[in-house]
Amino acid sequence: MKEVKNFAMIMAQKRGKGNRPSLFPLAGDASQRDYFRAVNEKDSFVVSRDRSFHKESFQQFLEFQRLWKKAGVRVPEIYGYEEECSCIAIEDLGDETLLGHLARTDKTEYEYDTYRRAVDELIKIHSLGEGSWDKKSLDKVRLTGDISHARKYFLEKTLHVKKEPALEVERLFDPLCCFLDEQEKVVTHRDFHSKNIMINKGECVIIDFQDAMLGLPQYDLASLLEDPYRRVSPKIKESLKEYYWQTVLPSGKVQGQFKDFSYAYDLALVQRLFKAIGSFSSFFVLRDDYSYLRYIGQAFESMRETLLKYNEYKELRHALVDAYYYGQ
Repeated sequence: MKEVKNFAMIMAQKRGKGNRPSLFPLAGDASQRDYFRAVNEKDSFVVSRDRSFHKESFQQFLEFQRLWKKAGVRVPEIYGYEEECSCIAIEDLGDETLLGHLARTDKTEYEYDTYRRAVDELIKIHSLGEGSWDKKSLDKVRLTGDISHARKYFLEKTLHVKKEPALEVERLFDPLCCFLDEQEKVVTHRDFHSKNIMINKGECVIIDFQDAMLGLPQYDLASLLEDPYRRVSPKIKESLKEYYWQTVLPSGKVQGQFKDFSYAYDLALVQRLFKAIGSFSSFFVLRDDYSYLRYIGQAFESMRETLLKYNEYKELRHALVDAYYYGQ
């Protein structure tokens, strides 16, 4: 904590806006990053500290911020950083996420418009050129790794499903992951949901993007529109799916027919939701954090309802239902 205080004091002095700011802890994500709001009589900014001290993640955040900003993506401004303590001083965006912001509206038109602005930022991300994200891909190895993680922490350690039926669920995901791996890839945020979009002065500001890599574009879109944290109306979802498809279609990076685009969207959604359920379960198992368990029911039902559309994944759906509702 002393390093964070010293870093904040140095940043305040460099900005020429007072000194010795007070630090207030902020609610962070589920990662190994801490956030503090630094406030003095003239200024405020946020200090992000990576407790994992992984230099690669630290450097990627700096690189991605620079390149994404250059491409017009609305990301937080960076005021300074210190690699030794893995601290970065970034723009204070306030406390309002997309999730909290829309919880206060009862106007469907405003909800649609806000999500459309988020989708516009996503389209910019998916249009990005080369960067160090090219070194990593959301390929079959990573996709199946997510499934394996969910099998372990959700099926076996949370639901206490026996090893053999749990492994059968994992095996039945394999064709789905193969299909996703074969599709055209773009730069993806990889965690594009309502808690990673801040609303600041009417803008959608994208945060937590240091894990970006190449992947299926529908993966990010499904992460936003089928977010376990917030239910989006079917009408808004379908309108925005079509808006995205029509906007990106000329780039040749999505399927030419909307039904094919939607099919890939649905399979990306199923994989993404099972990954999210695995993450929520791991927070419970490894950290004794119950707070994310509330999102599993909605995520599972959304996954089940999506699989109902496709007879070729009937076995997978049945295996998941047996595990979730019958513990077998």
